[in-house]
Amino acid sequence: MAGHLTGHFDRVGVEVICAVCRRRKHPRGRDAPPSLYGCSWDECWGYPMKPHVGSLWPGESASAFGFIVGSYGTKVVWVAYPEGWDDD
Repeated sequence: MAGHLTGHFDRVGVEVICAVCRRRKHPRGRDAPPSLYGCSWDECWGYPMKPHVGSLWPGESASAFGFIVGSYGTKVVWVAYPEGWDDD
């Protein structure tokens, strides 16, 4: 059917900055590479405070992550399917 939009809504991780140390918070429950110097629960008392972080890295989608995610540290986006995609 030409002219209709096909796709789905998805959650995508956003950058969350700690109010105490001013570094980017690591996603909750996810390991970060040693080269990424960010805010983590074991190094900063501001990690559990607002603004709260979710379980996704910035730019990572919930559908790619493969697990249920909450609303913290995410935004909802429309993901359009490529031209010519057919759901039949």
